[in-house]
Amino acid sequence: PYGNLSLPVEEYQGVRRNYSAMVENIDRWVGVYLDKLEERGELENTLIVFSSDHGEMLGDRDEWGNGKPWHPSASVPLIISGPGVQQGAQNDLPMTHLDFTATFLDYAGLETPSKMDSRSFKDLREGKTDTHRDIVISGLNNWRLAYDGRFKLIRYNNGDTFLFDLENDPHETTNLTDDPAHTERIRNLTEHLPETF
Repeated sequence: PYGNLSLPVEEYQGVRRNYSAMVENIDRWVGVYLDKLEERGELENTLIVFSSDHGEMLGDRDEWGNGKPWHPSASVPLIISGPGVQQGAQNDLPMTHLDFTATFLDYAGLETPSKMDSRSFKDLREGKTDTHRDIVISGLNNWRLAYDGRFKLIRYNNGDTFLFDLENDPHETTNLTDDPAHTERIRNLTEHLPETF
């Protein structure tokens, strides 16, 4: 873990081994479901989406669980497989769970209601485009964040603000808010943050 100070390394490793075992068990059950779909002849017409509602700190920064604005907690796993989906394709574009609805409707051949803030990522997953959203937002309790796929702005309800360049600073250690080179970026990301906590 990054920035772990309070426990011996062995204890962090033990927790991570247990977590990996749980992931392995989930993987086994996904395999059972896939076998059942194949047995029923439905595998070739089924879109499979595996995700979660949050990440997990796993001891990074001496933090556990979720609900934090840091990337290990705020990032969400997303694996998609099915008809037309590119195999082995990866991307780090900003996405949100809100996009599941439009995606499922799109795969079903239905239109997304215009009032809905949901964007299908079907074309992205099928390799027909390499763009999706410019910025996604998240928040919980006393923090909000805006993320553009590289830079993340975090604002707390007490006014504390942080800007991180995750490409060059994946552990989010260098706050760039006082760097004049990022003034316009901060302004742009701030415009996407909800005004209330």
